[in-house]
Amino acid sequence: MERTSEARAPARQWSYFNVLEMLVAAMPPGRYTADIGEWTRAIKDLQDHYQEEYPGLFDDIYFIESEPLNPYSAEMEEFFQRIALVVYNPNFDVMEISDSRQDRLRARAVKRLRKEDVKAIEEMSRDIATHLRAK
Repeated sequence: MERTSEARAPARQWSYFNVLEMLVAAMPPGRYTADIGEWTRAIKDLQDHYQEEYPGLFDDIYFIESEPLNPYSAEMEEFFQRIALVVYNPNFDVMEISDSRQDRLRARAVKRLRKEDVKAIEEMSRDIATHLRAK
């Protein structure tokens, strides 16, 4: 009896959370005046734009859309609650991303993400920073 072995893809070591950590870590530090709906819209736009070029990076982030409102994502809500960016009001209208906070987010994310994914996410971060306009 001949045994064959199929090459298995290595198990994915990261989650949507690590992708979002890296996105925030790669953005220019500053204050972003956007509510959680605008952040969610920006991530949804990234997902739509980059899904074919970088398949899998956004697979575990789900959105519920109801035009004309911004999409809702339980994953995005959990992310912002867990990373505890400096929030100036409960509606997430202004968030400040400090260098030290970005360093911690980056350190966690790069432990899990592949180098090519980190590079791709860093490129994407420019799009989201432009979309949300640092103040």
